[in-house]
Amino acid sequence: MINSEQFDNQQQLEDLAWAIEASAGEFKLILVKCNYLNLQTQLIEELQKICSVEIQILQLQTSERTLYNAIREEFNDQIQALMIVGWESLPNLSQMLSSANQVREEFRNNCCYPVVHGLMIKFIWFAGVYWCGLVKTIKKYIFGE
Repeated sequence: MINSEQFDNQQQLEDLAWAIEASAGEFKLILVKCNYLNLQTQLIEELQKICSVEIQILQLQTSERTLYNAIREEFNDQIQALMIVGWESLPNLSQMLSSANQVREEFRNNCCYPVVHGLMIKFIWFAGVYWCGLVKTIKKYIFGE
């Protein structure tokens, strides 16, 4: 039997899959807040099953300093959609977001795919502040509440 939280998560996951599919071929920032790391892992696996667009996962490393370079070094230009996770482990989060903000036009011009930021609860506002100048609308999804 499915409880209401599982139903809500499934509904939001389907909406997220639709948003990714609808944004294929264009830069779109999608923020996803998940309160539990183990739930995040399960939802990513389920999302990859139900989404018709292939989603690449970038696991941020503590040694990385710039988001744009981390993406370019890890993946070729054949990305259909990108999900970025691991923000909560970065000791230099403000530096990472600040550098991303400084090259935001590079994202818009060179990342022709939706970018899903898998954030833990305390970082969602912080990231939104840096990215707000980059996109007209930021779609947000919340799991685990």
